[in-house]
Amino acid sequence: MSVIGKFNDFVNRFYDDYFRFNPTLGRQMGFHRYLGKVPDFCYENVMGIVKRLQFYQIEVNRLRKEEFTSQQKADLVQLELTINYERFQLQQLRNWAENPMSYSGHLDVSHYLLRNYAPLETRLKHTIEHLSRIERFLTCQKYNLIAAQPKINLKTALEMYQGFIEFYTFDVPKVFKSVTNDSLKLELEQSIRKAVGALEKFLAYGEKTLFPDSTDEFSIGRFNFIDMLRFGEMVEIDLDSLLTIGETDLQKNKKQFEELASNLMPGISPRDVMLSIAKDHPSSDKLICDTRDMLENIRQFLLDRDIVTVPSEVRIQVAETPGFMRWAFAMCDTPGPFEKTASESFYYVTNVLPEWSDREKEEWLSKFDYTTLDNVSVHEAYPGHYIHYLHTLSAPSKVSKIEGAYSFWEGWAHYSEQMMIEEGWHKDDPRYHLAQLSEALLRDCRFICAIKMHTQNMKVDEATQYFMENSYMEETPATKEAERGTFDPGYLNYTLGKLMMLKLRDDWKAQEGDNYSLKRFHDTVLSFGAPPIPLVRKLMLKEDDGKIL
Repeated sequence: MSVIGKFNDFVNRFYDDYFRFNPTLGRQMGFHRYLGKVPDFCYENVMGIVKRLQFYQIEVNRLRKEEFTSQQKADLVQLELTINYERFQLQQLRNWAENPMSYSGHLDVSHYLLRNYAPLETRLKHTIEHLSRIERFLTCQKYNLIAAQPKINLKTALEMYQGFIEFYTFDVPKVFKSVTNDSLKLELEQSIRKAVGALEKFLAYGEKTLFPDSTDEFSIGRFNFIDMLRFGEMVEIDLDSLLTIGETDLQKNKKQFEELASNLMPGISPRDVMLSIAKDHPSSDKLICDTRDMLENIRQFLLDRDIVTVPSEVRIQVAETPGFMRWAFAMCDTPGPFEKTASESFYYVTNVLPEWSDREKEEWLSKFDYTTLDNVSVHEAYPGHYIHYLHTLSAPSKVSKIEGAYSFWEGWAHYSEQMMIEEGWHKDDPRYHLAQLSEALLRDCRFICAIKMHTQNMKVDEATQYFMENSYMEETPATKEAERGTFDPGYLNYTLGKLMMLKLRDDWKAQEGDNYSLKRFHDTVLSFGAPPIPLVRKLMLKEDDGKIL
């Protein structure tokens, strides 16, 4: 077998094996053979993939001796990072035993409902198959989870599971109402009843057995945090130095925010300026349509200013966040890069809940004032996640289409917010610049609180206060941000990725000289998929000094 044949054989064997273990990821990538499948995370299967990952590492070591193209070398680096990161998650973090949040995404059946990849009746069959496997999946979870779960993680997971019950019960049947096959519709009713029953049983187990023994301890610890950055982002920086970088960026953005706020409303405190801006927000019944209306203007600005290639005329669709995904303010949901039929992408915006008090509703909607909503739309859609996804479809290899670093995905989107202001977006209205800086302060707080919560014993109430004091948030959204940090320590990657992207832009601009253009930089960066940014530096820079920040 040729060297290229060996490499391609390894790539295909690795992904075939891993997607069999985790068919959810295979489905998310757009491979239809995983439709309807749910992982079997019984202990024996978890230990089996751990053992096989060790053998895949041995194969990587052998392949490293071969002569490959620069892209294949980059692919091999990404594959080794993936192997090490999966081993880290399974053996060091042990999320399958110690974090109930790690199971929740596998319960999601929205793919079958929202994406028109096949006739409705076929999608119904996949939904039935998926729902019929939920009971076994939850049984494995019950036996895997240790008694002493992090309290906030468990609380959030149980809230999401309640959301799934409502989603299965009310939303799923509506989508398939027009199907005329009565026997299939009966199967759907039975599979929903079975899945809901299993969820209710697990909720009772969680509330009566797990919750009383849950603890306030959630941190992954200093050494795990270091490995998370090493294997996930190719970042190896002393945590104290990293914390200093985040605090410095916070102070820089805070100073700029205060100066802008003072110029806009002299004599008014920065917090009160932000509160004043936040009052101008959509009502809950107009949040979705108002978001939809602003996207076209943002997209047109990209085209008029020639900022980045927009590879498709297909627009992203704005929708309300499903109940089981409400832990996020907003998010982009795209089809997988190997999806050949369905092209629907969704920009989810999280609305208020009917049972909230008027105060809670107002506090939540204050984070969706029109200027902030515009900035969030830049992040999620144009030129953030959605444009990035469209470029990923043309990434040069199977590996570069599948793999992605948290700091690249979120770093690019967060970088886009600042870049758009730099390029003159809403240049005549300083409120939009304030909104961009407010979001930068939020991400700086995530950066700092992630490190402190997971390596310096910062508590959730302390993190909540930190968000309120440094990003001018109200208590309800600040609490949500702090709680997210307990189960998402990687949310420092928004700021980390943005800072690495800005440094790469400066270095590449110096290298290219008169040949530099912003559009060419953006198109080149996005052409690789979403590798760790230190790896992108090696692909783009003739001489890389290794200084990523």
